[in-house]
Amino acid sequence: MRKRILRWTIGIGGSAAFVALFVWAGYRMYGPGDIGERVERFQRRWAPFYKGIGDGTALNYWTFVGRGLILTLEAAVISILLSLFFGTLLALLRLTRNPRLRFPAPTVVRYALSAPATTLIQTIRSAPLFLLILYTFIAAPKLGLQLTALRAGIFALTLYTSCVLAEIIRAGILSLDRGQFEAADAIGLSYVKKLRFVVLPQAMRRMVPSMVSQLVTLIKDTSLLSIITVTELYRRLYIIQQQAFNPIETFIVAGVIYFVINFALSTFARRLEVGPSRVGGASAAAVQGLGVEDQTLVVTEAAAGRGRTSSHSRTDP
Repeated sequence: MRKRILRWTIGIGGSAAFVALFVWAGYRMYGPGDIGERVERFQRRWAPFYKGIGDGTALNYWTFVGRGLILTLEAAVISILLSLFFGTLLALLRLTRNPRLRFPAPTVVRYALSAPATTLIQTIRSAPLFLLILYTFIAAPKLGLQLTALRAGIFALTLYTSCVLAEIIRAGILSLDRGQFEAADAIGLSYVKKLRFVVLPQAMRRMVPSMVSQLVTLIKDTSLLSIITVTELYRRLYIIQQQAFNPIETFIVAGVIYFVINFALSTFARRLEVGPSRVGGASAAAVQGLGVEDQTLVVTEAAAGRGRTSSHSRTDP
């Protein structure tokens, strides 16, 4: 009981201190002058978002911002989908020489696949994304690629995020117990089936927090596309603050919008991580509570059952 009272006291005290700090900062931000002058200054700076300025209405401003938000989400969704695919591909290419997940090919071929992927990942991860976006936008026409500013930005975001996700995926695969790989080899699963039914389903569930963190970073990184004239969310809010002379208020609005998007994505990812899912055709309830060897057997038996079902359906008249 005392601990609960102490927690409530600390929580209420911390909240009160935060509110007091926020009020004090707001009071100082709209100074100098008496309370009437500060309120007038407050209303004038926030007017574009609830009343509009000049001939423009608040609806016009929010429509302008909404179009930028749609462009931001478009760039983010396309980059996320492409990055998940190419990041997985790069991770598998880098693991072709790893003893746990060795690709069934001669040593020279495995080296030819692994070395370029490793070089690309290390090079791109070491480069600033800001310069990568600029270089892609400037160099693409010189290489004969007629890319719009948005497409050049999506290409740069995809390239950078794919290389970062490749390392996350590689670490997730290698974090699995060695017995998973040995059991898959012992029952004769091919390279593709080992990935599909044993390795990737379990590794992906472990990688959800790290991958979501990187995808949230990608959404925030879309603001860098403004440097190559993409009129996304940040660029449009910057245009508004140039007209209304209210940079603090405008960027507070930008921060709130980015927070809502990223918080929704993080919440969805947490539900995806702990909610029921299917692992290689076996239900989560069937796998939960089993050891690593038994988990592999459950997954592979489910895969074999689906294979028998499909073969019967092909032979039936």
